Amino acid sequence: MIVIKNKTVKHIYSGLSFIFLLTIIFTYSRGVWLLVPIVFVMLIILLRDVYIIMEVVLHTIATGIVTLCAIPLFNKFITEEKTMEIWLVLLVGTILAIILSFVVEIFVNFLRKFSKKRLMIAGTSFIIVVVLFISTFIGIVLNIEKPVELSNMGSEKNTWISVSKVIDDVQANTEYILNFDVELDSANEKQWAYRIDINSINADKESTNIILLNNIQLAEEQKIAFKTLEDTEKINIIIRNYYIDTFVKIENAKLVNQVNSEENKIIFQYKYIPDSIVKRFESIDLEDSSADARFAFYRDAFKIIKDKPILGTGGGGWSAVYFMYQSYMYWSTQVHNYFMQVWIETGTLGLLVLVALIGLILWNIHKFTWRNKEKQKDTDNNQLWVAFLSTAILSLFLHSTIDFDFTLGSMPLMAWELLALFIVGINHSFVQVDTNKKHYKYEYICTAVIIVVTLIFTTNLQIGYSSGQTAVNELNKNNHKAALEYFENAVKHDPFNASYKMDLAKLYQSLSVQQQNGMTTISNQEQFYNAEILMQKALELEPYNSKLYAYAASIMMNRGKLDEGLKLLDQSIEVQPLRTENYQQKADLYFRLGINFLNNGKYVEAEKTLQEVLNIPVVMTEINKTILKPIALNEQTMEYIERADYLLKNYRDPEAIKKFNKMVFNSYMKADTNEDGLPDTWVNYNAKGSNMKTGKTSNESLKVQNIGESWGRIRTRYFTLKPNQKYILEVNLASHNIDNKDFIIYVLSSTGKHVQLKQTKIDMVNQEQVYKFEFTTTDDITDSKQYIRFDLNGNENDHHVEISDVMIYEVE
Repeated sequence: MIVIKNKTVKHIYSGLSFIFLLTIIFTYSRGVWLLVPIVFVMLIILLRDVYIIMEVVLHTIATGIVTLCAIPLFNKFITEEKTMEIWLVLLVGTILAIILSFVVEIFVNFLRKFSKKRLMIAGTSFIIVVVLFISTFIGIVLNIEKPVELSNMGSEKNTWISVSKVIDDVQANTEYILNFDVELDSANEKQWAYRIDINSINADKESTNIILLNNIQLAEEQKIAFKTLEDTEKINIIIRNYYIDTFVKIENAKLVNQVNSEENKIIFQYKYIPDSIVKRFESIDLEDSSADARFAFYRDAFKIIKDKPILGTGGGGWSAVYFMYQSYMYWSTQVHNYFMQVWIETGTLGLLVLVALIGLILWNIHKFTWRNKEKQKDTDNNQLWVAFLSTAILSLFLHSTIDFDFTLGSMPLMAWELLALFIVGINHSFVQVDTNKKHYKYEYICTAVIIVVTLIFTTNLQIGYSSGQTAVNELNKNNHKAALEYFENAVKHDPFNASYKMDLAKLYQSLSVQQQNGMTTISNQEQFYNAEILMQKALELEPYNSKLYAYAASIMMNRGKLDEGLKLLDQSIEVQPLRTENYQQKADLYFRLGINFLNNGKYVEAEKTLQEVLNIPVVMTEINKTILKPIALNEQTMEYIERADYLLKNYRDPEAIKKFNKMVFNSYMKADTNEDGLPDTWVNYNAKGSNMKTGKTSNESLKVQNIGESWGRIRTRYFTLKPNQKYILEVNLASHNIDNKDFIIYVLSSTGKHVQLKQTKIDMVNQEQVYKFEFTTTDDITDSKQYIRFDLNGNENDHHVEISDVMIYEVE
């Protein structure tokens, strides 16, 4: 094995190890960081020989020291985007690692003079000392802070700059004081130079603000007293700077527990270790968002496996069907676990084959390392060779249990290449390899045939992809003729791509159907016929693609096949029940159908169709009972539901229809799919000191209560008001022990003048009553940025407002 015997190559490997370690650190992959020590221990076990182990450990220590020294500089130059300096750090670090490898080699040769027993004792002691030294060094470094400096000096506009720190060791319902030293500068004394937010984080990871102060409020004192909440598990301290020509420098921050006087030093930024790396280490937690997501993937994967246990779903099965099984709405084309992905796509049989392959690898490692050692040739060199290859192969499989390594083309190729080298190493140890080239003639021929076939196949697919991309570009330019030619070419060269087929079907449909004088005519029978065939083929290729079903539904509706179109639309929801846009499309289609039936006097059909729109929140509510994170209606779907509700109640009343045609907003209080006590798309703002509670009454009104000490507010969805237009706001209200000065109704705009209507001192009564408020919009508002807001002042008594039938409509 020439590679192992060549000492020059060994030194080059040491240099490359520096680059490898630096790369691992700056990938910020917590999974890799956790696996590195496990993999290293695995390598040590496989090496077995004391001299080789000492050499590997010393090389690792030497390279690790160079890497630790390079981290601050490398991070600094990356942050400052200094390319030349980055390459210089890599070059110098590599050279230093190579130089140290020569020192290690000399030292190892010296150690070989000692017996293995003495070497084991001395080596173990040395490693313990090194570990203690490194631990002490890291401990010291982690206590050297870099002052927080947040500056907008010289900025052209106000810009948020912030730094934060999450503190774990805090007690609930406890008084604390935050102390710190500060330097600040503010050109305008009325503008604060810095602001400090302290937020409580509970077990559900919900964040609640405890205190918010700026330097003007703090005056000259750098002490912030606060009390944690009953459910506080952690606190998050955030320091912010915002205004032009302001600057703050904070250091020596301490958190003092007022109960036991315990002081904890708070370091927001470290001097020698990049803060980004420290935060990634601190966030290694089985309860963080990344881990939660993976556990959700695995849980949903088992649902798929349960339905397809033997042969699986086929290639690409997870990405095709996971929408039907997901516990909440997420987007992930991979399970982030290779074994589970294989299990899903090839079933239990496929998983057993994979397990058998790994079992064979482990058996051969065992056979080489612990058995038949007397039969091995060139033991030391091959032991090192096979140990490194074994570790590399097993580490790839190990990391693939928490990520999607093998879905990247290069990774399985690397694994097979390493496996081939591993087999060569094993064979070299036990058998004499026959170098007679005649025996390899058929292998060469088969390999050449496979390469040629693969090349032709992939070239064909690439032509299809290129044609498809060009077709889309031509379509965006409204060049339908060129787009048609390119889509046909894409379908021809890539017959397995369902999207190209559906795109071509849509294009055939639009080009072959003409509208003239209210009449539909078919200008090209062949294209019209092929459109439906291509549509069906696309659905056969991807039977779980929600978007394809939606496109197919549109094609069938345009052909006048309403029942088939509606059925396809329902299938699009069935294969992806958590995608809110699917419900929007259904609401849009059913609402337009209902309008069409009403215009044609088909009232029974109209009622049935509009009721389907109102059934959407009912269906979504039932779905939310079975998933981890609820979904909610979006604003467009909510608007269709509001209008459908109004039509169902009033379509026989001509005056009401006139109001409908001028209607901008109409509430529908029943739509609370996530059961948070508010209609979907409405928002509850619980500012500091307020405690707004919302829920439904027996007659489906919205009950609003504030048992806090200050004003709270809720707002509706956004809608569009025209500039310089007169409107009427109608609200059905009932009051229970509310003083008229404690309830305000606003119509607000996010653009232009903020307040369009402010209605105070509303004389509400205990029974429902409709109140009308007329207002005219300002001339500076723009589309889709207006909303209604209800403000209620806090009161510990049992007082509340009931809101129903909120409407805004234009008036002449």
